[in-house]
Amino acid sequence: MRPSPTRGAWRCTSPDMTIGEAVEKIAQVLAEAGIEGSGREAEIMLSHAAGMPREVVIAHPESQLAPWMWGQLQNMACRRAGREPLPYILGEWEFYGLSLRLTHDVLIPRPETETLVEAAIAALQDLAEPHILDIGTGSGAIALALAAHLPAARIRATDICPDAIDVATANAAKVGLADNITFLEGDLWEALDGLGGDRYECICSNPPYVRKDEFEGLQAEIRDYEPRKALDGGDDGLDVIRRLVAGAGGYLTPGGVLLLEVGADQAEA
Repeated sequence: MRPSPTRGAWRCTSPDMTIGEAVEKIAQVLAEAGIEGSGREAEIMLSHAAGMPREVVIAHPESQLAPWMWGQLQNMACRRAGREPLPYILGEWEFYGLSLRLTHDVLIPRPETETLVEAAIAALQDLAEPHILDIGTGSGAIALALAAHLPAARIRATDICPDAIDVATANAAKVGLADNITFLEGDLWEALDGLGGDRYECICSNPPYVRKDEFEGLQAEIRDYEPRKALDGGDDGLDVIRRLVAGAGGYLTPGGVLLLEVGADQAEA
């Protein structure tokens, strides 16, 4: 059963309050629900609702809260108290300097995946027109970050989920990179059927790699809200990774690189 905000936190139902008071009340709701960093998240929520930078929220706590904001903030806080991840509540999140739209059809992009982007940029930066394949693109985060930093690259990005392809396509338009990437629907290599024998200097992927027996032990934010198909890697977490490694040789150029995000205990395997 998901926690509910205590009534005490909502004692002030009038919108006649300052930004600082609103942040304090929202932070109380989140803290009582066991959310770490409740103050920071409350500031982010108010920043999003008000359409102002978080720094402004922090710098001007005495500013009056617009009357229409309080109901929106209450709704956001209740959803977060129920363990829905903040990026889904906001409907957007930043990855590698890009603000990306998010839905429950795609994973939340995380800072550790930026390491994969950095490795790809380092491997490709001396090539005039690198060909890149991003498998399981989700929100398009990896492909879009690479397109932004390697503007001459020719990029294809695939996903088995049509809704994820829709999110990634919308994100490409949102950040002005729609002409840099071709999105393809299909299961791993099957998405490339009919495209000929194209090869790539870099194939990258953040595949499902959570072991089946680990899934129920994940944080509620991940287990209950993020798409299971993008997380569950089978009995040992390596089902999709094996298929990627086995097939990559047929799509890489000589000297090309396959870059995968894997679990902390999976590198040796």
